[in-house]
Amino acid sequence: MEIREAKIGKEILTASTDLKKFKIPDYQRPYVWDEERVEDFWKDLVSRDGDNLPFLGSFIFQSMEEDPHTLEIVDGQQRIMTLSILLSVLRNLSKEIKHDHLINSIQQRITKTNNLGEEEFYFLECWKDTQIFFIEHILKRSGDISKIIEKIHQKDKTKYNIKNNYDFLYELAKDYVELGKDAKKTAIKIDEILRLIDNFSIVYIKVENDEDAYTAFEIVNARGQELGNLDLLKNLFYKDAASKKRSEEMKEKWETIVKNISECSGAKVNLESFLKHFWYSKFGKSNPIPSKRLYRAIKKHLNSMIDKDPYKSFSDEMLENSEIYKTFFDLNEYDWTGSGVKSDKYNKQIQESLVFLRGFNVTQAYVLFLSLVKNRNKIGQKRIRNLVRAVERFHFLYSAITKSQANKVEHLYGRFAEEFNKACLENDEDKINKVYGDLFQKLEDLIPFRSEFVEMFKEIEYKRSMMPTIRYIFSQLERKMNGSYGSLKIDWINANIEHIYPRDAVHKDKNCEKVKESIGNLMVLSVQENSSVGNKDVANKLPTYKESPLKIVQEVVLEIERNPLKWNAENIKSRGERLAKESYEIVKDLRN
Repeated sequence: MEIREAKIGKEILTASTDLKKFKIPDYQRPYVWDEERVEDFWKDLVSRDGDNLPFLGSFIFQSMEEDPHTLEIVDGQQRIMTLSILLSVLRNLSKEIKHDHLINSIQQRITKTNNLGEEEFYFLECWKDTQIFFIEHILKRSGDISKIIEKIHQKDKTKYNIKNNYDFLYELAKDYVELGKDAKKTAIKIDEILRLIDNFSIVYIKVENDEDAYTAFEIVNARGQELGNLDLLKNLFYKDAASKKRSEEMKEKWETIVKNISECSGAKVNLESFLKHFWYSKFGKSNPIPSKRLYRAIKKHLNSMIDKDPYKSFSDEMLENSEIYKTFFDLNEYDWTGSGVKSDKYNKQIQESLVFLRGFNVTQAYVLFLSLVKNRNKIGQKRIRNLVRAVERFHFLYSAITKSQANKVEHLYGRFAEEFNKACLENDEDKINKVYGDLFQKLEDLIPFRSEFVEMFKEIEYKRSMMPTIRYIFSQLERKMNGSYGSLKIDWINANIEHIYPRDAVHKDKNCEKVKESIGNLMVLSVQENSSVGNKDVANKLPTYKESPLKIVQEVVLEIERNPLKWNAENIKSRGERLAKESYEIVKDLRN
């Protein structure tokens, strides 16, 4: 590995004097810089502090065995693309003042020409589906992307951003060089920008292989920024696919995986977290490695696989898992249990559990769920439903209320996911039963103590982040009162939260005002019921409460009538404690 300080002009913009060019591999993400990033880039260039030269950060390049004159850009493609666009802008501004020497000087930074002045190759090669467009409108001497009149569709992200950023940089540079005033002064200003570009300071890192590239990422990202597991892994798969002449197949597969995860609507997950969950669902017991070591672990696993085509097998499995993973969030009807019927009652109950878990901001359990769904035909419908429901109840206690340590359960789920895989692979019913029972026991061992739960529960207040948890509490209490998981008479996921003592009471009670947002003053109503009670006082709300089909509402009616027709801070506090104790007793039984 070679690491040193350098200047852009000497190490990158040398196409005319050095047979060197740079390639953006197809595995790299599209060109995504927006105007804000481009403006920062421009300011770094032209807003100098004394003699300090602008710094453009670290660049990682990797040698290519098949082409010794080309370096792949592992990290830095967004900056090099923006630099190319700026050079195109400066060249075209030079054309407008008809300054041939400047035009030639700029083009020499971009293009290698032969003795006849014909352009042989360009210093930068980008994504295959963008390269012709990029050459014709940016890199070519005659290129001028401003002449494209029709709007480029925003779905074509790279081309769209190239055009937008060219137009934006053109306006910034045009004002800076004072185009249209004095051609000579404009030329001096353009030359000034070129000198600044050439003197852009960088950290130049050149590596020879993927392992060195990973190490370089660790160096560059030493401050804890996200590492490039996905970029490196994608590169690995693309190289293998290219050697087997199936690049398009791999590209389509990878793009589908990316699309599946990006469509996990409203979820706090990304490709990195999916990759970790996928790995843990396979090796959470035998090889529970931290995120920063995933790339190395997967590469080592691929090299050790007996499979004739390990890269295809592993990527096929990733694709299958991404399809399953997506269903944990989008919650369209899906056969999680292997019943053959998407609307099977167990599938419906699993769907509701998944909604509640998402409301608790729990993602660690997906490690286990991936294993359950992949092995659904051997684990069985009822056991899968029971486990998902147990996880839902456990995380209400463990995560939503007592905010306990998440990493501990992620490792637990990884361990049991792998154990389920092994037991199902062996088709051993006794082992499957044992893993099933052991998992319940481990979750039960981690349930918080009643006293801790009650104290934390009483702190619950009405706020946006707690809405799913509050709805969950009342759904469980109502189920207990009904004695079944039958018809619940209300859409719990979207039920309205009602303040018994009104938030904006006409006749205010000082003591109630202090506790009006607490759980003891809350309950759920249908949308219609909630809108009809508004900010009425408790006595005037009572007729609407009496019409509610929910037993938890009728319980409040009885409490108000006993009081008589009053609702005070003491009621609110005592009800909050009672709800806490009742909720704990209902939910702590994970096997029911």
